[in-house]
Amino acid sequence: MSKIPEIQEILSCWFTHEGASKPIDRESFVGLAKPLLTSPPKNQAWEKTWKEDALGRLALTLIWDQGPRMCFEDERQVAWDKEAQKLASQFEKDGLFKTLSPHQQIMALFPFFHSENVEDQHRFACLSLEIAARHPEYESYYWHACERWLILQRFGRIPWRNALLKRESTEKEWEYMVHSLKQLGELDQLQELKDAGMLPQKYWSELEPPADS
Repeated sequence: MSKIPEIQEILSCWFTHEGASKPIDRESFVGLAKPLLTSPPKNQAWEKTWKEDALGRLALTLIWDQGPRMCFEDERQVAWDKEAQKLASQFEKDGLFKTLSPHQQIMALFPFFHSENVEDQHRFACLSLEIAARHPEYESYYWHACERWLILQRFGRIPWRNALLKRESTEKEWEYMVHSLKQLGELDQLQELKDAGMLPQKYWSELEPPADS
C-alpha cells in the first residue's frame, strides 16, 4: 500500500500557510497524488477520516479532482470525477467549505465545474458568485461557469473532452470548437488537430493565411 501523505503536505502544494493562492508545486503534488490514484477509491479508513475535516476533505478533493488531470493524459483524467463531485456536494450540504479561505472554497467546489451535468454547473456558478460577492477577485470563476453552463445547455456535454473520451464530435461541435480556437488565435491547436488526423477536411481552409488584399 502506498504511503498516505499528511493533509498539510497536499495543501502546501496549492496554498500558502494562510490558505491563499500560490504557484502550484506540480511536481510535489503529482508525486504525492499519483500513488493514490492506482484504483478507484475504496473508502479506506484514512479517506473516511479526511472527509470529516474541512482541510482533509479539501486535500482529498484535490487528489481526486486535480490529481488525475495532472497525472494522466488519457480517459483516466476524469475517472475520479464522480467521487470528487460527491465531496463537493458534501461541502455544499454541510457548509463546511465556508470555514476555508476564499481560494480554498473555490477549489473545494471545483469538481462541480468539471462536471458535464448542467445542474452541477449551475451550482458552481451560484456558489462562486456568493464567494465573489465577498471577494470580487474571484468573479471570473462565476463567468467561466456561466460560459460552460451555456455550452452544456447547447451540446449536453463538453465538446473539448470528446477526443479524450473517444467520443465522435458532431458537426455543430466541430463548428463551435474551430470558431472558438480561431477567436482565441489558437491556430496552432487547429494545426495540431489536423496533423493528428482529427480535424475534418472541411476546416482545413481555416489554417490558410489570408489572401493579400
